[in-house]
Amino acid sequence: MPKPNIERALGAINPGRLHELIALYDLLTRAGLDMAALRRYLDERTAAAAERLARENEQVRLYNEQARRCPDCGRVMQLYPVNTGPRDQVGGGFHSQWACPGRDCMETIYNRETVDQLMAAMGFSAARAPRQPAAVTHKKGGCCNGAA
Repeated sequence: MPKPNIERALGAINPGRLHELIALYDLLTRAGLDMAALRRYLDERTAAAAERLARENEQVRLYNEQARRCPDCGRVMQLYPVNTGPRDQVGGGFHSQWACPGRDCMETIYNRETVDQLMAAMGFSAARAPRQPAAVTHKKGGCCNGAA
């Protein structure tokens, strides 16, 4: 009689997943752990991830309050480094730029201060400064990195 109860309880689960569960259970057993320990571990990781997300959301909120606003459209501008390599040259003695993310606007304001200096002035650590994605240059007859 136990077979119908197992089939009813586990009927919606793929048999491959059940094999993974058995393998996990065997691994925990060999390590002297049980499913309760696994549940505690997962609960701790979930709580830590939620705390990290809350901190990041608070940083975004603070950035949005303190960052420069676009003089044309009023959106929060993004801060990027410039003149740091061959792909972000703008000339002059500029080290960063505020760029409006609006498609209709595209306002850009150049700064002599670095991104780290501006972020520190707003109260953020230098490691939290946003970075501009690398530009992709397509070359004739090959892929973007020149290979092939």
